[in-house]
Amino acid sequence: MKLFWMVAMFVGLCALAPSHAEAKGLVIINTGDDVMEIGDVKAESRADAEAATEPGVKVGVRYSRFGIFWIDFFRWDTTFVLFHGNTFWEVPEADLAEVSAVPLKKPFTATIPPGLIGLGVVIIIVILVKVLGRKKKEEDAPVAASTAPPSTGG
Repeated sequence: MKLFWMVAMFVGLCALAPSHAEAKGLVIINTGDDVMEIGDVKAESRADAEAATEPGVKVGVRYSRFGIFWIDFFRWDTTFVLFHGNTFWEVPEADLAEVSAVPLKKPFTATIPPGLIGLGVVIIIVILVKVLGRKKKEEDAPVAASTAPPSTGG
């Protein structure tokens, strides 16, 4: 029963941000593309970048995703982009590196999503509970009585 509540609490905590989702009966599946912000455009390059895109454009990582109940479990096809809101523009990485105010580095969660991390943590906890439970049962078990007759000291 403790495991059920731990998993329920995990699912509740992992609902970090709503995303495009489609209801399939009782299961909500979220798929599609999303963008994660990694930084701003340099001040000296902002005017040129906004002229080619939209005002307020930022640097981000676009990825495709699959998740259940708004928790991403798989992310793939990551690329650096300029974006504003839900619109993104793919720019050659060399050009994007010139206009980006931060180094182009993919965040850890762009390829390893929160749901997959959480699932790994839950699996480790379950394994630890099982292993520690077995050890405790072995320690609590009575020691088998010796079958040798007691010695009479003589």
